Amino acid sequence: MPGYRRWFGREYIQRRKFTENRLRALFIERGGKPARDYPVYLTLGASPWFKGLNELHHEIRITLSCLDPATTSLTFPDSFMTVSRPDKPYYNQVFLPGDLEQMVDRFGLPANDHLVPYEKYRETDFELCVEIQVWDSAASLLPA
Repeated sequence: MPGYRRWFGREYIQRRKFTENRLRALFIERGGKPARDYPVYLTLGASPWFKGLNELHHEIRITLSCLDPATTSLTFPDSFMTVSRPDKPYYNQVFLPGDLEQMVDRFGLPANDHLVPYEKYRETDFELCVEIQVWDSAASLLPA
């Protein structure tokens, strides 16, 4: 994709599918009711790193309380890391919106995404954000 600044290896699509299937299963185990097979991805708060990742990315602001808790999950950090790092305390943990305070108490809120250059992100633990997954259509994020 022109202007895209993130590196993807040959196994990315296979790993992304595994990640989304695992994430969905974990969300359902927590009582989530996904309306689709894969989520719309957001970050909690501003993320200069993700906003600058692609020239087509834009920032939207939505109050967390406006999201349907039945179709919303959260991970610390990025969901890809959550399901692929068994050596980390956040491994396979999916949170619900009501768990946010507990999640922040345990892991904190990342404030370092602007410090990680695109060329070096693969060399880090990629703990750059709290990711929000909305398991509903993108249209559900628009005001009524």
